[in-house]
Parts: sequence; C-alpha cells; structure tokens
Amino acid sequence: MKKWIYSLGLCAAALHTQAQVKPFQQNDRVVFVGNSITEAGAYVSYVYLYYMTHFPGRRLVIMNGGVGGDRSADIYRRLEYDILAKKPSVMVLTFGMNDTGYFEFNEDNAAEKARQRIAASEKSYKQIESRLLQLPSLRKILMSSPPYDETAKIGGAVFKGKQAAIEEVAKFQQAAAQRNAGSLWTCSGP
Repeated sequence: MKKWIYSLGLCAAALHTQAQVKPFQQNDRVVFVGNSITEAGAYVSYVYLYYMTHFPGRRLVIMNGGVGGDRSADIYRRLEYDILAKKPSVMVLTFGMNDTGYFEFNEDNAAEKARQRIAASEKSYKQIESRLLQLPSLRKILMSSPPYDETAKIGGAVFKGKQAAIEEVAKFQQAAAQRNAGSLWTCSGP
C-alpha cells in the first residue's frame, strides 16, 4: 500500500511541476506507445470511449502502438517504421515494466542487474527523446509505468525490488520532463 501511495504522490508532484496535459483536439492522431500493458488496449479503448461519449463531434484517430515485451530499446528500434509512420500529432509514450526485468529479482545479484537494466533503459530513452525533440509539431506525453505490487498474495513469482526499480525509471522520466518543459510531460502511477 505504501508503494501505491508513493506512486500516486509522484504523479501529483509531477502534475504540479509540469504543464498540464492538454485534451486531445479536433483531428488529432493519437498513438499510445508501450509494451503489453498498452497492447492490451485499455488505454486506447478507455480514452476513445471517453472522447466519443463526452465530445461526440470531435473527430479523433486513436491508435494502439503497444507491443508485448517491449522495452525502451525496442521502442526506439521501431520508432520510425512503426510509430512515426502512423503520422501521429500526439504520442503517449510509456515504458518501464519490461525495462526493469522480472526473474532477475530472484537472483543473488538482483540489485546490480536492476541498476544495469535501469541504465540501459535510460540510455535507450535518451535516444527516443533525441529523436522526438526533432519533431516540434508532435505533442509528446510521457507516462511512467504503473506500479508493481510486490506485496500481493498470488501464486507464482513475486519480484521483490521491482517497484523500486520502476520508481528509478520514473525518476529519470520526470527529470526528462523537467529538462524539456513544454515538450514532454510525465506522470507516475496508474
């Protein structure tokens, strides 16, 4: 529960320090980019449903650019031919869950592996950021990964330390948003 509250706190802090994300406008072409959480379609369908029921006359194209298993490096590799080829006017980018790993948290050197994965994620993100900053007309929304509940009582593996790693990714995402105020926004949590 503390981790969940912390993540929501990061979200509130981010919203106070960065510009608010503007609603989608008439004729926007919005692409949600991420991993399997995005690919599952909830972001796309919930946002589309909201706009169609609250602004039925607003013409929007909302596309799903999620690919299961993707990390920031994978997103960078497909940025041109898969994402930018869709000609979006708005991009919502999220990553972090796969970047931080899974079963590595059950190994003896889990903390070191997590540091390496976080560093690799940041390096790949900076490549994405560099490319996106070359596109001033593209509205960019950076959304961190949802929290990981390592207190759940479920069958199967629970990855102790994963939430802390996700929070580290969220920190460099927030730093990027502050560096690029007006170009990128970030919000941690669900």
